[in-house]
Amino acid sequence: MTAYRPRLQAVLGGMPESLEGHRITPDGASSPHQSAAENVMLGREPTRFGFIRRRELEARAAELLNAVGWTGSIRSPLGERDVVDRRRVHLARAVAEAKAQGAPAVLVDDSGDELSLDDSVRWNEALARAAESIPLVVAVTTLDACGPRIEGVLVNHDARVSGPFDPSDAGAISAALGIDRPCRVVPPRPQGEILLAVDDIRVMHPVMPGRVVFDGISFEARAGCVTGLAGAQANELLASLSGRGFGEIVSGSVTVAGADVGRLSREKAIERGVVFATEHPLSYEVGFVGGIPSRVSAERLRTLARTGMIDAAREYRPVTSASLLQTVGVGRPPSRDDFEGMLSALVAGSATVVLLAEPLLGLEGDGRAQRVAMIDRLAAAGKAVVVSASPDDLAMLADEALIVVHGRVRETITRGTLTSAALWRGIIL
Repeated sequence: MTAYRPRLQAVLGGMPESLEGHRITPDGASSPHQSAAENVMLGREPTRFGFIRRRELEARAAELLNAVGWTGSIRSPLGERDVVDRRRVHLARAVAEAKAQGAPAVLVDDSGDELSLDDSVRWNEALARAAESIPLVVAVTTLDACGPRIEGVLVNHDARVSGPFDPSDAGAISAALGIDRPCRVVPPRPQGEILLAVDDIRVMHPVMPGRVVFDGISFEARAGCVTGLAGAQANELLASLSGRGFGEIVSGSVTVAGADVGRLSREKAIERGVVFATEHPLSYEVGFVGGIPSRVSAERLRTLARTGMIDAAREYRPVTSASLLQTVGVGRPPSRDDFEGMLSALVAGSATVVLLAEPLLGLEGDGRAQRVAMIDRLAAAGKAVVVSASPDDLAMLADEALIVVHGRVRETITRGTLTSAALWRGIIL
């Protein structure tokens, strides 16, 4: 059995399959109408003669919840608590289950979502508290806000796990991740006028009431240039700029030709010259809808939550990969030929702002080179192109790139210093 030293470790590059332990994601299913105590003890309720011993249940639950830093009443419905408290409940259950199973550690895969900075600090405090009773390994997208109690960093790269490294040893972590690789140098593009101005927008989660996903986002996109968005939630931010493709913009503005397009439908945004395009539309696993395993769009997700068909208290993680599951309200993604034709039409079309999500995802060799050339043509035609993609892809495409971490712009990297290594370091370290 694996001996985990130190007791609280982060892992970059995804949770390795080789690690032993009790595996969870922090967005596990919960019962929003039951109390925090009932959720922690779900399936393990103490009974006598078939009746639940409520006083004993609450005493055990309080002990488990206190171990992850719970504050407030354990009797309040879980649906009334925020995202961090719901995570605490799931973590407390996982710790109890891991101990009951004799597992050497709890393995928390938190690489699919990013909380706001304030929520991240609270969540990492809960992890640190839990690690006092059992070792924890947490897969993350960034070491920012992990806190001083993270004792070591593992790196999962090319099917090999290395470390643990000292969290402050950026050089060793970067080398283990293999991020210092050469990339295409984007030829200088002449900057034109500002065609898109994003000013201090705040974007809410598509389902969870009160949860802010992006805050204080500001940038400009110019004619003839490619602006990149990098980070774990770059696709969600890009989708939010047009037709509420992710969450609702509740403050700030997205201005094109003097008009705020941020709250328009996608069709109305197209009339204003803003086109969003992708081969990989965001969708969300929601389990079963009408007895069929389903993925749904953000718009459909909001509808299902509003009508009570899904649990609004649960975290739903977006995916862009292909699936055999039914896609409800997302629409069939375009074929590669159709998408190439769409991009070619945009070159000569009337759109002034083109938003592209993951345009190089899954492409290799000649197909990748042709797509890069097509995006070059869009910029040369005077479009303001905004792209969400991986650091490696943005280094091949962008004149400048915004690094978005914990829902805020951490850094803007401009031409001359824009490399995949600089972007990776800005996101991870």
